[in-house]
Amino acid sequence: MVLEYAGDAFHGFQAQRRQERLPTVQETVEKAIGELTGERVRVTGAGRTDAGVHALGQVIGFSTRARIPSERWPAALNSKLPPEVRAWQAFRVAPGFDARRHARRKLYRYRFYLSPVVSAMASRQAVAVRPPLDVQAMIRAASLFEGEHDLRAFCGAAGAERIARREQSLEQGDGGRGFRRRIYRCRLLPDGVGGMWPGWSKGSSRVLSQSVIGAGMPLRLWPPGFMEVTGEERGSQAGEMLYALTPLGRVPLLPQDRQETDGTVDAYCDAHNAPAQAGCAWSLWVEADGFLYHQIRTMVGTLWEIGRGERSIDSLMQLLEGKDRSEAGPTAPAHGLYLVAVAYPGWSLGIQGCE
Repeated sequence: MVLEYAGDAFHGFQAQRRQERLPTVQETVEKAIGELTGERVRVTGAGRTDAGVHALGQVIGFSTRARIPSERWPAALNSKLPPEVRAWQAFRVAPGFDARRHARRKLYRYRFYLSPVVSAMASRQAVAVRPPLDVQAMIRAASLFEGEHDLRAFCGAAGAERIARREQSLEQGDGGRGFRRRIYRCRLLPDGVGGMWPGWSKGSSRVLSQSVIGAGMPLRLWPPGFMEVTGEERGSQAGEMLYALTPLGRVPLLPQDRQETDGTVDAYCDAHNAPAQAGCAWSLWVEADGFLYHQIRTMVGTLWEIGRGERSIDSLMQLLEGKDRSEAGPTAPAHGLYLVAVAYPGWSLGIQGCE
């Protein structure tokens, strides 16, 4: 099932052992399912988002004996959920599906805007950063995150402790990767209309219809070039077809040749036929095979230091070689971060021909 929720209404996604002032998303959804079906279910999520972190495309999985058709699940569940969390899509998947362990890619977005005053309207959805910032330097630096790196400098203490415990006990719950993660795309881009991206691409499968959004033009779920695979990546996956689960439904990650740019906004937008007006609102988009605790928020805090001239781009290259957390920038606030989409191999979703 695909969920959207306002992170500031919850104490993160995962259920907590101790009682918190706010409920968690997991507890809220489990309670709603129980009221709907009379069952006691356990929900697993693709991403364990922290308190304050939003989601546009969180994926959850659970088992039920209820005979509710998949297409009716969202409306039925929404009737039991508070308005701060909405179910958009539901799918029947292969037996043993695990929303977290079967995820192959995740896409996050971090939103901020340049302003000396915190906006009353945007204060819960994006982070105000006092100008000036050298945004062009930040854009060049953001692209350096792409590739496979030792990202321990961007991992929060709690996450580092969990990895250390797994390594000590010889558990391989993280695939034996430790602090290494592969970032497929990382771009700092100006926000588009309504904070989403106009449908510049001809691929209608990735475009929200105006009847859903209520806007005067189609809007994209993510920028051009994201949640796609190059021919080389497609071949390395041994024929494994990936699908992003979104509010629109299942969206296949199709092979596409990427156009390389010189790392500037103008070059990127020219390559993808996108308008390049650089306003005061920006988003860092990051697509990877997995993320460490506080990773994106620390990446953003480090980029802000580069934008203020407090850190060089060369120092970022050194951080990607496995430096200590204390050498990276601060952890940016949670309310600018969004989980946008999660992609899975077709066989895990029970799609025929993807075994």
